[in-house]
Amino acid sequence: MIYIAYATNDAAIVPMIVSQLEGAGLESWHRTEDWQPEIDARLAAADTLLAVMSPFARATDSVAYEWATALAQGTPVLLLILRATDLHPRQENLPTFDFTGGPQWEDLLAALQRNAGQPAQSPDEPAAEPAAQPASDVLAGAPDMV
Repeated sequence: MIYIAYATNDAAIVPMIVSQLEGAGLESWHRTEDWQPEIDARLAAADTLLAVMSPFARATDSVAYEWATALAQGTPVLLLILRATDLHPRQENLPTFDFTGGPQWEDLLAALQRNAGQPAQSPDEPAAEPAAQPASDVLAGAPDMV
């Protein structure tokens, strides 16, 4: 299971991420409004934590708690850079997928599949259907950090 950590201000991208993961046969979980009771159990059960990073996520205690807990448990952490931001020193050597210039779904999904023990999709197989809305369109409506 892929645990998706994100800041509330970046929530618009989460359905697109979930759609891509489902298209690749990967199960995921992300917090909703009632997430507190489940967070530690879901973190413990995760194969990988995917941290959606932005200035909002960098400033959010819950996102820091989620990725730091995953690292402490030995769970692989991958970073999806949604908006340019400084990373925490503990994140600097983690696998990073820079979506600021456009999505890198193929590389990200292959890494997530490896962590989940699934074979990466071969080039002969049909790719996961593209998300209904490009990441750049989703981000266009999201507020910028001042």
